[in-house]
Amino acid sequence: MLELRLAVRSLLRQPAFTLAVVSTLGLGMGVTTGFFGVVNALALRPLSGVESQGLVTVHATVHGELAGFSGFSPPTFLDLRERTRSLRRLEAFNGQGFALGEDAGGARRAAATRPDDLLHGE
Repeated sequence: MLELRLAVRSLLRQPAFTLAVVSTLGLGMGVTTGFFGVVNALALRPLSGVESQGLVTVHATVHGELAGFSGFSPPTFLDLRERTRSLRRLEAFNGQGFALGEDAGGARRAAATRPDDLLHGE
């Protein structure tokens, strides 16, 4: 308890230092809270309005063998989208891998870009 009193007294004797400490702590907590809010909304929560159990990935095959992950050409995709009867919707995305960090030892992550209407009603 004596150390706490001494700390409070020294902070009260130096108001400029106290203001700098309190401002730095407040700014740090605010930035951390805001950053977590963004990460939570974008990465941690499930997508709203999407039933993830119903999402599937469609791949091309050649003679019954998976043709890699090359995907479909735009005309082929549009044809599939028009003719499919077993899926409610068919959408496209472009997946990419990237490294976090400046060196090659950075953590590998995946990302996907999609048309604006992918997860929204048409």
